[in-house]
Amino acid sequence: GYDVVPILDGRGLQASGFEADSTLPQVVAFDLDMSQAVLAVFFSEAVNASSVAPQALTLQSTATGSDAARALSLNAATPSSVSADHRMLSFQLAPADLDFVQAADIFAINSTTTFISVEPYLVSDYFGLGVTAILANSSQPVTNFTADTVRPTLVSYALDMNASRLILSFSEVVRPSSGVPSQIFLGSS
Repeated sequence: GYDVVPILDGRGLQASGFEADSTLPQVVAFDLDMSQAVLAVFFSEAVNASSVAPQALTLQSTATGSDAARALSLNAATPSSVSADHRMLSFQLAPADLDFVQAADIFAINSTTTFISVEPYLVSDYFGLGVTAILANSSQPVTNFTADTVRPTLVSYALDMNASRLILSFSEVVRPSSGVPSQIFLGSS
């Protein structure tokens, strides 16, 4: 064959037709790592990270979203990372979001209690088209789930001898019913 004849600068050919992008980006998968408190969302095409509205993403405990108490809309302000091809956004869960999930003890426990729904304004592609909604009553299951394996640590304590009260503060939410008072030892240094 013959080489293509180059078109020199300033002499480009005008397109004979143009069709604007009309394909909405879709959420194709999501992963949740509870040990790292990171939610990663994967899209069918590149999305504009500067258009993210995390509150449009809701974690749910069921596929049908039948119980509003078992749902959490994210409060995180911006994605914590974006893949090189802009098809994946990851979010570091805000401390308040993580505390809510851990205290609720009804969702994000394993892959059968972890679903998401999204509103169209979650993120746009580079042509301004919003993502395809995933309704609360037909939410998407987690693709990869990593359970929380980080043990809470004692951060501080306060002892009030007048009120006979010991207050323990931990690094994360703990179940009060899991405490074993006989395992607490006080001593002098």
